[in-house]
Amino acid sequence: MRFQFQAKVVAWVDIILSSIVLFFLLLGCFILLTEPEVAEKEMEKNEEGRREMIRFMRGDIFTRILYLAPSVCYLIGEIILGVYLLKAAEALNYKRLRTWYVVTITMTIVLGIVSIPALVTLSNSGMSLLFFSWNLSFTVYSIWIVHLLRNEIKTNALPGQYSYTQAPPAYQASFTNSNYCFPPQATVETKEFTKI
Repeated sequence: MRFQFQAKVVAWVDIILSSIVLFFLLLGCFILLTEPEVAEKEMEKNEEGRREMIRFMRGDIFTRILYLAPSVCYLIGEIILGVYLLKAAEALNYKRLRTWYVVTITMTIVLGIVSIPALVTLSNSGMSLLFFSWNLSFTVYSIWIVHLLRNEIKTNALPGQYSYTQAPPAYQASFTNSNYCFPPQATVETKEFTKI
């Protein structure tokens, strides 16, 4: 399939980038909590982020979890969706691709509703705006690729035989033959009876 490879690439990019961002987020929080002098040097350099760092460092465990939970949950959700998309694209499973499609669109709308007011109120919104813009662009591209793959599966499925849960076996193996036709109809044997 033409868009199957692109959907797999999108899934791998999503898995790898979300894992890297999650790793560095948790590493940064660990360094802030275990090395207070590093955090103080960073606060001296970064006037804009000082308020958020102080709130994170001086907060109790509940405040720290509350501060990190949305980002960590989002990144873990992105990794799970990436794995789900990879498996659905490999199997050419129309229903799973549709599920990924709906969940991703819903997540993007919710993220936009939550993030835009936060980006407006943050004092250091330059980096956050850059991350949000890149993430939104990549998500829209991903949705478009999956949409094209779904249409390709729907167009090439055999009518009545596969209710779009997966592509036909002949299509999965090789659909380069444009003269593909349905399997031959079974022949019914007829016997002649003699009159006694």
